[in-house]
Amino acid sequence: MKTRQMKILFLLISMLFITSSAFSLSFYSSKGLGLMAEGYNAQGLALGGAGIIITDNRGLSSINPAALKLDGMARISLSMQMQDISQKNSAGTGKASYVNSHGAHFMVPLSTWGAVTIGLAPMFQADYEFTLKGGNGETEYDDISKGKGSLNKAYASFYYQPIEMLSLGISWKFGFGKYDQMWKVIYYSDYYTDTIDTYRSYYTGNSWDLGFILRPLKYVSIGAVYSMPFKLNVDNQMLYNYSKQTDVNSSEQAGSELQGGNLTLPASWGVGASLHLLDKKLQVLGEYYQQPFSETEFSSSQVPMSYNDYERLSFGLQYVGSEKRFASFWEKIPVRLGYYKKQQHIVYGNSGILNEQALTFGVGLPFYFMSGRVDIGCAIGKRGELSSNPVEENFFNLMVSISGAERWFYRPKK
Repeated sequence: MKTRQMKILFLLISMLFITSSAFSLSFYSSKGLGLMAEGYNAQGLALGGAGIIITDNRGLSSINPAALKLDGMARISLSMQMQDISQKNSAGTGKASYVNSHGAHFMVPLSTWGAVTIGLAPMFQADYEFTLKGGNGETEYDDISKGKGSLNKAYASFYYQPIEMLSLGISWKFGFGKYDQMWKVIYYSDYYTDTIDTYRSYYTGNSWDLGFILRPLKYVSIGAVYSMPFKLNVDNQMLYNYSKQTDVNSSEQAGSELQGGNLTLPASWGVGASLHLLDKKLQVLGEYYQQPFSETEFSSSQVPMSYNDYERLSFGLQYVGSEKRFASFWEKIPVRLGYYKKQQHIVYGNSGILNEQALTFGVGLPFYFMSGRVDIGCAIGKRGELSSNPVEENFFNLMVSISGAERWFYRPKK
């Protein structure tokens, strides 16, 4: 009972942590809602960012509600992400790094044919700060643009396996997030008054995901997921602060409500297929996922942004190792290798399409008689090209997912 209570506490603390703003620190996160954060875990990252066709009884993700493998155990899965980014443009170079939570998931089996999963995960991430110098002499100033925020989702999904060869899933997700943007002009001379404009947006909405995995042959799996349009309510507020004074009573401040509206993200879909070889010890998989952000709809007085369509193509190779209970530790370790190429939805000025690609790899470290596992996934890649984009970013992404299990509702026969 004590172990169970500790796991529940661990889950609640993790869910509270994920609701804080996850962030990206990429130059390109300054546009729209920021960079897209798909709901894969460390296993999925190591397999090229996949998640549609991966069925596992340890790692949990929020991409395909039908991607489960039941074993009668209640499971918890937590993910942490670390990233190091090197940036360069025509003016120079820069570096950034961060560490943050990337998801918390909890699954309870209903029987041998179904399960319920709840969780929290980021959807979009933004964190940036730019400083431009202008003027000269007494009019010299720093023009600072700064922003931070994220759109997260809380979800509840239902998994159902009517027959051995077919798995179905449906997921309801609630989106929520807050974004802060600030424009600041700081003059070097006391003769001019500094200005600060702070803009804040709140997002809430909900949508549904549908998915399935079909196993027409013993060694072949086919899967797909469809996400319905995501309609978000947007509430805006701006606070103007025109004074450089530190005394609040003498500063000129004015808060105003801006007209809100609705932002509807378009429907998305993805497909995947996998082939199991060497008596199911070797898995080869491929996935394609897309979301036509060019069809994003706005219903507000603000000037709408333009987007490209988002696409991801993933390939992965996994050697699962031994599933035998008393095999050696090294024999049980799954080894993974992958590659992905993405077309990001971000449009920056008049630049060209923003492409991203990476090589991925990782391992899984089982514990507690194979009921738990620590998955480690890494990606080494590049985002953008100086020939067609304002900034080129090289990144190293490390994700760690920890999963544990307990047979909560099992009672041995007397």
